[in-house]
Amino acid sequence: MRHDHATFWWRVSGDSLEAEGILDGDLIAVDRAGRRRSGRIVLALVDGQITVKKLAKRNGLWFLDPRARSDGYETIPVTETTEIWGVLAGVVRRLPVE
Repeated sequence: MRHDHATFWWRVSGDSLEAEGILDGDLIAVDRAGRRRSGRIVLALVDGQITVKKLAKRNGLWFLDPRARSDGYETIPVTETTEIWGVLAGVVRRLPVE
């Protein structure tokens, strides 16, 4: 990790980034000091709810895009009340072991 002091772990809930290879139950490392750029996956607070989405810029506006394999998720516009807590720095997945 580039910024050990600014990185924390978060457990993913849901499948909105399944097409990016991030699955329900994965642990993600979130870098608070990471650069927030279009195309990066971010952890954000939107209307009191925490979400993990892909940050995108279109026509001068910012959005949080889902990358699910199924429909049912909508793009979220980034507003002045949206808080980007950090960018994805890594993923850990527990595998079933018998």
